[in-house]
Amino acid sequence: MLIRTLSERCRGMLRHRTAAALVAVAFLVAGTSVYSYDGTPNVLRVEEDWELVLDEPSNSISAPQLMTVMSPKEDLDDLYGMVTWNYREIPSFYSGGLQLQSWSDDLFLYSKNFREGEFSTKGETITWTQSLKVNNNILTLRIKDGQSDTWGSFGGTQMQLSELILVNNLNKYSPETSVENSAVTYGAYRVVKLRIKEVRYYDADNNLISTDNASRLVHQRPSN
Repeated sequence: MLIRTLSERCRGMLRHRTAAALVAVAFLVAGTSVYSYDGTPNVLRVEEDWELVLDEPSNSISAPQLMTVMSPKEDLDDLYGMVTWNYREIPSFYSGGLQLQSWSDDLFLYSKNFREGEFSTKGETITWTQSLKVNNNILTLRIKDGQSDTWGSFGGTQMQLSELILVNNLNKYSPETSVENSAVTYGAYRVVKLRIKEVRYYDADNNLISTDNASRLVHQRPSN
């Protein structure tokens, strides 16, 4: 499992700060195609439905903390998105809220902060949809349809960030990459469950191509 610590990410950010603009320019290539070589529709948008079930969060130690990762391909060697939950870490650590981040391998590109409240409700369930979309070689990570006691309803077009990308479809996306690289990074014993409930694939016209109903666990607290 790839779990980058804050210090590792910050070192990468400082080491490559001046390279970020060059990477962004290099991502721009030809426009999006509609069909793959075998005639099936290209995947242009993927949606993951997530569920987080808390036991007893703690404001005094800002726990739990977690991150979810979503990549357009089967690894994190190029551009991908990350969301930190119940904390924001770049450029400095702040408890509460969430932060959307874009990375290219270990190169930090950009971040946006949203909300400030901390998890505080015992037994709270937080649900949201996390999506990637490619349009004319622009990759957009978005959080939408979020529901929680802590933040109420959250997500939508304001809770997103975009980067230029080399690929023009999401045919190589894998939900296993999301599962393997997402984690409860602090206070795991305060989390009952973190999982992807469903994954949906859409074409260029926003038509549903397929639905994957498999439940994929990122974390589950052992039963007593």
